[in-house]
Amino acid sequence: MRAFQILGRDAFNRDGMTSVWHANRFFTVVADPIIADVILKSCLEKDDIMKLAQLLTDNGSIFAAVSIWRPRRKILASHFNTKILNDFVSVFSKQSEILITKLKETLDRGSFSVWNYFTTYTMDAVCETSLGVQVKSQHNPDQPFLKAFEECCDLGSARMVQPWLHSMTVYRHLPQYKRYMKNKYFICDFIKKIVQSKRKDNELHQISDMNGDQYTGSDGVKSLLELLIKNSNFTDKELQEESVIMVLAGTDTTAVAASFTALMLSQHLDVQDKVYEELREVFGDSNRAVEPDDLSQLKYLDAVVRESLRLYPPVPVITRKVERDVALRKCN
Repeated sequence: MRAFQILGRDAFNRDGMTSVWHANRFFTVVADPIIADVILKSCLEKDDIMKLAQLLTDNGSIFAAVSIWRPRRKILASHFNTKILNDFVSVFSKQSEILITKLKETLDRGSFSVWNYFTTYTMDAVCETSLGVQVKSQHNPDQPFLKAFEECCDLGSARMVQPWLHSMTVYRHLPQYKRYMKNKYFICDFIKKIVQSKRKDNELHQISDMNGDQYTGSDGVKSLLELLIKNSNFTDKELQEESVIMVLAGTDTTAVAASFTALMLSQHLDVQDKVYEELREVFGDSNRAVEPDDLSQLKYLDAVVRESLRLYPPVPVITRKVERDVALRKCN
């Protein structure tokens, strides 16, 4: 990250752009929003270095080729509408209550890292909303599914910044590869079983509807996986790939955002007081659950979160592959 900071500042000082060799690969570093907009709209393929993540995600949308993610994205985007997301607020509220209970245990303990608290919260919230299962990692920080994800992320990140590990011919002979694949097989097998179970539930629902019967399967809010099974033609393999992406992206990015926001609030007590007063205005002295209508009233908290995201974005670097000449500015 220190290297990224140096490159970013160098780009600022050089009219928005600089360049660097990463072993035998040449990168142009862009810190100008207008130039970045041109590149992101004209160069859609991810850079080859991001394809290293496909060792875990296979053809999951974020890292897949354009020909794969473009049609999938249209289907996925339709399931991230306000109504569906509002249905998940009850899950977020329930998991947040558990988080608060766990954080209360740290009172008078002095300084500590909030990371494990937030990453177990996001894992629980994402698995319940995305997969429709409760992994209860907040009650068990050593939950195997969470640990497998964390180890794959650590190993994958380390590999990306070590060019000598990029070659699969080399990497597959190293102990890191064996550890990575052991965790990947655990993750994929876990999600595969969930997909098969939700698929079976959906088929039973369809049979029940055809016969005019009332099937009593899983109740409550439908997860994103269940909605995709019902409303798309994705195969089990495609559902598995997209489920891995949803859990990977939702768990890590949200935990990073929450951690930095908490850190900023701890350093800016005047802002923390304003957030507290706004919460008091909306909830008073009640301990009721958060409801979707409450979120629109938390305008100051929304601004605080957005400012934290601006200062410390969970994904601070985006890479794209330039396959043809791109004019960044009009020549006079």
